[in-house]
Amino acid sequence: MRFFDNSRRPNYIFAILLSFFIIPWISLDVYAGAKTLTVQFKENDVKYSKQKEYDIVSLPEFDFIQNPLKVGEPMIPVKTIRVLLPSGTEVTNVRIVSTKENKLDGTYYIYPIQYPVVTGEQEERKFVEPKKEIYTSDAVYPGKLAELYSESYFREYHIVELLIYPLQYKPAQRELTLNTEISFEIEYSISSKYQLPPRPRLNEKKQNENESPRRKRRGILVE
Repeated sequence: MRFFDNSRRPNYIFAILLSFFIIPWISLDVYAGAKTLTVQFKENDVKYSKQKEYDIVSLPEFDFIQNPLKVGEPMIPVKTIRVLLPSGTEVTNVRIVSTKENKLDGTYYIYPIQYPVVTGEQEERKFVEPKKEIYTSDAVYPGKLAELYSESYFREYHIVELLIYPLQYKPAQRELTLNTEISFEIEYSISSKYQLPPRPRLNEKKQNENESPRRKRRGILVE
């Protein structure tokens, strides 16, 4: 998988001037920005195997959809990617910009998602048959190429996790399409939920460092 970052940075200076000097009550949306990314995949990387009458299709360094709520649905490869965004922001949308797709030769009866195997479980779970409403449908599965999975902060870093689905399946026709290139845009804006506490000023830091030891001892004795 190849990964490209085609970011366009928001004009923060213009936004700050606008908010302070023109319309002070303007929404925080003036700080909105976007990060454009492109991922690429090769048809030669697609691997095929059989499980009874079912087909298992995989890609290197990919997991499979294993959500217990999706048991019985097609087990399609999924890739988790992590992206750094500016501190103090939150994702507002993930938008597909463009794609390049290639229909794979042959027909495929994709293996259905099963319940996860739990270590130490005594009773073996029964095989879950494919969901008829999905495997007889003309709708593409999973029907999305990228989606937001989670947002988290580590110190001042805003880490966003996205799920990528380059393989799309038409169950009724048993057809598979590989999106060899997916360009998508992560839209974000300033959020009060993720504001970091202000760092102490240099003078305040020195004052704390030079605080009288006697005063500190006095506080401990009172305790």
